[in-house]
Amino acid sequence: MGVKALSYMDSVILALIRNYRLPEEDATRAVKSSYLYESLIENPTDTMHDSINTSADNVYAEIYGEN
Repeated sequence: MGVKALSYMDSVILALIRNYRLPEEDATRAVKSSYLYESLIENPTDTMHDSINTSADNVYAEIYGEN
């Protein structure tokens, strides 16, 4: 994964911590278990077109089943 994709992933993790009050470990696990992680590896340019908060919301909804 490239530097920009890693930075994007870290920003999504921080958004999950801030917006959903998840512990850092849970936020990191959520991102790595979600569609986002594989997408950042396979097609980072297309994946990073969404805002950080939108991606965080999508990850939260995918992993926890709600928004």
